[in-house]
Amino acid sequence: FNVAHYPNSSIVEASLLSGKIAMSLTEQNKEYELAPGEKMRYDMDTNTFSKVVSDVQKEMLWRKGILIFEHTSFNELAKRLERYYAVKLIYNTADFKDIHYTGTIENLSIYKMLEYINLTIPIEYEIDNKTILIKHVIP
Repeated sequence: FNVAHYPNSSIVEASLLSGKIAMSLTEQNKEYELAPGEKMRYDMDTNTFSKVVSDVQKEMLWRKGILIFEHTSFNELAKRLERYYAVKLIYNTADFKDIHYTGTIENLSIYKMLEYINLTIPIEYEIDNKTILIKHVIP
């Protein structure tokens, strides 16, 4: 199984590849079971659970260095890169609001990933330790 809960996020997710797990809150008298191929999302702001069918195999490929993006907004792409590479990306969200990515990245360094982004939208970037400043370059 895979569990995702990140700082500054009110969403907790659990995806199940095999076996069986259950989730519950101590305040609620209800248990939510998860079967293989399902994902459970818990929203801490609304105190609600939701279950969806998911391609758990794809979701867990990050453990093998494979990142998959399917019409992913630049903002979501940036969040995933920050988590995967343990970096902080700084950029003007308005410059990237209509940019989406689809593709599979396998075992790329953050430098190669930035070059991949540069192939689809011209950018300049500066790396200072774990902070990366990205600027959209208008041709």
